[in-house]
Amino acid sequence: MCNNTYDSLAAKEKNYIRLRYPTVRQCNIIFEKVDVQPDAISCGIYAAAFATTVALGDNPCNIKYSKNVKCMRQHFMTVIEGNELLPFPIRNKKPETPIQMILFLIRMRYICFATTLVI
Repeated sequence: MCNNTYDSLAAKEKNYIRLRYPTVRQCNIIFEKVDVQPDAISCGIYAAAFATTVALGDNPCNIKYSKNVKCMRQHFMTVIEGNELLPFPIRNKKPETPIQMILFLIRMRYICFATTLVI
């Protein structure tokens, strides 16, 4: 039995994960802790920041993004208009140990591999 965040998900969310990733065991699902948005309505821009950070090869778990939502949205528009992927504004970056980066890369490779198997 697993004791992780997966257990606290709603049935609808569990069903989606089970259907989308049938080969991934529940115990292998890890919900990383990332910086939180400053309000209840800007989750999209922060999700874009996390995805951009991963696409650029960094770990969003170690980044403290700007809490200035207007600045974050302006940056997103700059990226769209300029057609160039750029890092989102940050407050500071937590130092990452080499083992943390290795574990992050292993997890990302596993997620990409599992996704490829499903598709």
